[in-house]
Amino acid sequence: MKCNLPINGGRVYGSAQQTGILRDIDALLRGKSKGGKVPEGALRFMVFLDDPAIRDANLRLLRTRPSLADSFKILSEEESPDNPGVVYAVHTRLGG
Repeated sequence: MKCNLPINGGRVYGSAQQTGILRDIDALLRGKSKGGKVPEGALRFMVFLDDPAIRDANLRLLRTRPSLADSFKILSEEESPDNPGVVYAVHTRLGG
């Protein structure tokens, strides 16, 4: 689960936050040197807190990084994940 909150109470990730998210996406798709590869055919997910600022920051990240279009997708409630070559961003609420 990603616990990044947009900087300064805004709706944008800072450069270090963006770098961390991009590294995590790459690690999920290609594996980490210490952790090995994700099994072939496995679906990949990044879970974010369900907060309007975080949703906006994720959308902005996708708009400002067009290279992510093929590897990172925000999963809507109506969609079913089906592509192991994509990291799906899902949003969840904490508590009840």
